[in-house]
Amino acid sequence: MELEEGRTYKLVFDAKSTVERLIDVGFKVTDTNRYLSETVTVGEEWQTYTFVFTVDKPTNNQIQLIAHLGKYIDDTPTSTLTFDNFKLYLEVPVIDTVAPKIIGVEDSELYVGEDFDPLSGIKVSDNKDIDISVDDI
Repeated sequence: MELEEGRTYKLVFDAKSTVERLIDVGFKVTDTNRYLSETVTVGEEWQTYTFVFTVDKPTNNQIQLIAHLGKYIDDTPTSTLTFDNFKLYLEVPVIDTVAPKIIGVEDSELYVGEDFDPLSGIKVSDNKDIDISVDDI
């Protein structure tokens, strides 16, 4: 498998375990040359895990998908981990050409000593950033 420097990818998979536990998933060339390393808690119900990452290392076609299932400790209960639906997508950047809308901005008169809130009555929206708010101004 090849991961290209500067490209953004999305790794998606489903997992569950008979006992809640931590695992580490990612991509590597060698133990010290990792392209992604994420630790997640896998529970007893199926859950979909999604990681978006941009490759900041040189392009390499010797990449391995890894899943470290955790270190065994004397009191760790035996468990069975189940994985399904591993998928790797190349994310295509979307160029946003529509500016955010700022509504409620208008001139006003302000008198000395009067309270002033510059964001009062202001609303913002954006076609791409769904969770934009006045705090983002």
